[in-house]
Amino acid sequence: MKKFVRLAALAAVATAVATPALAQQVPVEANPKAKAHARILKPLVLRGTTDLLFGDIVVGTVAGTQTVTIDHTADTLTGCSNGLTCSGTVRRAVYNIEGSQGADVTVDSVQSDLENAAGDVLVFTPNHEDTVTLVNSGNPGTNFYVGGSITLDSNTPEGLYEGDMEITVQYP
Repeated sequence: MKKFVRLAALAAVATAVATPALAQQVPVEANPKAKAHARILKPLVLRGTTDLLFGDIVVGTVAGTQTVTIDHTADTLTGCSNGLTCSGTVRRAVYNIEGSQGADVTVDSVQSDLENAAGDVLVFTPNHEDTVTLVNSGNPGTNFYVGGSITLDSNTPEGLYEGDMEITVQYP
């Protein structure tokens, strides 16, 4: 039995020596490390502060259709020829955006209807900058201009046409 105990002890020692030690885990840090980023922005506030004015347009004998346009870069009206006579006050619309200083904001729009009291409709197509960079945070905000165009023909009914412009802004 002594022999058996010695053999068993010897076998246990041999097994312990033969079992490889578990690899010790060593932490490894990335070099360079990736960074986490979070950009916090103020909410955007958009206000229409000045209405767009096409002035007075007298529709004479227009061959086909004629488009009149106020470009967003200047308070001038183009397209007043070939049967159209234009006068009165012409002005671009002014919008104001409040948000985070230095942020770029995209401006988008869709066509909208201008309607007179009789229900006649002119389609208004806005033009404006695609991107506005905010020059300050919050009030007083950053102004940008909106122009647009309407298309007339000799059958365009008279009247004062009005409608809301569909302008939206967002951070890209």
